[in-house]
Amino acid sequence: APALDLDLINNASKADTHWTSTIKQAIQSNQSIQTESGQGNVISVPLRVRGQVIGAMEFEMDEQGELAPEDIAMMEEVSEQLGLAAETNRLYETSQRIAQREALVNEISTRLQSGTSVEMTLTNAARSLKDVLKANKVAIRLGKPPVDIANGSNS
Repeated sequence: APALDLDLINNASKADTHWTSTIKQAIQSNQSIQTESGQGNVISVPLRVRGQVIGAMEFEMDEQGELAPEDIAMMEEVSEQLGLAAETNRLYETSQRIAQREALVNEISTRLQSGTSVEMTLTNAARSLKDVLKANKVAIRLGKPPVDIANGSNS
């Protein structure tokens, strides 16, 4: 899952997947959590999409960083917008993957229709799937497997 830590004092960012206890509490309780640490206040706000918690954002404030209820309300409103934006981006990425897959299926289908014999069509299918799936070997069989008369099963 995507993650980001942004240090505004040192102007540095990094992808960090560490889950602080405050972030975990905000996600589990579906509520904003405010705690005090040695350096100041820590506030975690859950990120939601249609009422479902999809993550949380956390703010570390300095010792003088007192937050009014309006500030926390603003954080919560921004978290709702961030949740919607993240969901919109996820849906866009999903639709792009689906469109790419559909284009690939159409391309393979066009290759298959250009075959002039069953063997050529099977070869085109195997080569196309091999390229797409990066398979070392492709086996295609038409018809039904022969019945093994000795034990009554297909072999």
